[in-house]
Amino acid sequence: MLGLNRTTLYYKPVVDEKDIQIKANIDKIYTANPELGHIKVAIYLEKEYGITLDRRTALKHMQED
Repeated sequence: MLGLNRTTLYYKPVVDEKDIQIKANIDKIYTANPELGHIKVAIYLEKEYGITLDRRTALKHMQED
């Protein structure tokens, strides 16, 4: 009737707790040091929090809202 698929209407995105924690840590790092890029953020995550991320994955998390 409205031109919407039922799957898009009822879709609930899956949120991983690990991703939420990574994004929170990235937010802390970037808030304290806004001049850091995604490569330095990935290095800082591994050094301070023991989270190993690829630089592309760190960039993806930094670009998401």
